[in-house]
Amino acid sequence: MGAGKGMNKLRLILYGVITAVAALSTALLPMQPRGSSLSQAPTPPRTIGSSQSDLVEYKVGRVIRSSNKPYEVTVIISLEPEHFNRGKMIKLAKQLNQDFANVQLLRVEILDDPDIAENYVPAGDMYRVFYKAKRGTYQLDRNTHKERIKFSSARGKPMDAITIKY
Repeated sequence: MGAGKGMNKLRLILYGVITAVAALSTALLPMQPRGSSLSQAPTPPRTIGSSQSDLVEYKVGRVIRSSNKPYEVTVIISLEPEHFNRGKMIKLAKQLNQDFANVQLLRVEILDDPDIAENYVPAGDMYRVFYKAKRGTYQLDRNTHKERIKFSSARGKPMDAITIKY
């Protein structure tokens, strides 16, 4: 009976390890959104635009596409803390609109920590860590022509909303 209990314990441990590896693999594997050319792999800071001074450098950590209609693409990005001001946020909104021009329904979660943006898995304790680093949200709905960005100038402060005429 002792060998049977040991075998069951080993099976349980092995099952737990396999489940954890499968969950992490699924969460970390790149997902290609349908009808889009977006990549989930982290990319270097954006360098698209007419001049470097017009750009707000951001790093893409994750791209997640919903499986339910309406299909929404959620992008998790990180910015340096000095970019969290009204002028830079308006520039960022214009950039995101252009950079994701082929996406009808877009949500961008804006964080101030690139490690959390790159390693975010939408489950468990990661929510708490995610929300501590979250400093803003950009939303674009090309169907209703609504565009909006909310941001906090500092961690822990309330977010200011800017509605952009689309």
